[in-house]
Amino acid sequence: MHLRAATRDDVPAILDIYNEAILNSIGTADYDPVSLSARLSWYDGLVEGGYPILVCEEMGECLGYAALAPWVRRTGYRPTAENAVYVAPSARGRGVGHRLLEALIEAGRDAGFRSIIARIATDNEASLRLHRQFAFAEVGHLPQVFVKFDRWYDVVLLQLLL
Repeated sequence: MHLRAATRDDVPAILDIYNEAILNSIGTADYDPVSLSARLSWYDGLVEGGYPILVCEEMGECLGYAALAPWVRRTGYRPTAENAVYVAPSARGRGVGHRLLEALIEAGRDAGFRSIIARIATDNEASLRLHRQFAFAEVGHLPQVFVKFDRWYDVVLLQLLL
């Protein structure tokens, strides 16, 4: 497995991983698959804003990606980023998420961020476990803030001070 900064050429693979999560998980509250043009705009906006996007690949296949993005789009919040980590179904359970989050934290430090926030559904045990391995602390609990698959979900806010 090899970790590196994502390029625009990685966006189709990133899109496939994200759209699978939309359709089959509570890793995102999105309902509708995202278009390639929308994901390219996402990529361009993050890169132009100085937010890291990483991919984990093996033999040319993208196994997962991680990114930092604005937590709140107001100038005073600029030192705080929100993270996202998504792993392809075929690569889950192989440590890809762990490697991505570890590298993303370092990339966040290198980029000068002070804090990383994660918003995670309380039923997403794998993501909660992953973030807690890196000392993300629970700083908030939001009951029933999103609906997906005909069910309400609570969300916890986890924070890592860098």
